[in-house]
Amino acid sequence: MSAINRKRVGDSLYVAANQKGEQVYLFAEHLAEARQRAIEHFRPNKRERGLIWVQPVTAPIATESL
Repeated sequence: MSAINRKRVGDSLYVAANQKGEQVYLFAEHLAEARQRAIEHFRPNKRERGLIWVQPVTAPIATESL
């Protein structure tokens, strides 16, 4: 699985998923920004925006391959 954006200085890695089980990695400075990027990527209906979850990745992953 690859990241949907490139890492910038100060960004952390997050994983996001929607109600259909699709998952993506993304880089963001904080959780609110990560959630906004996930909403822009998945493009859910207004009523389904609450079904998207985002959480920081805590396990070590080789981010160079993302």
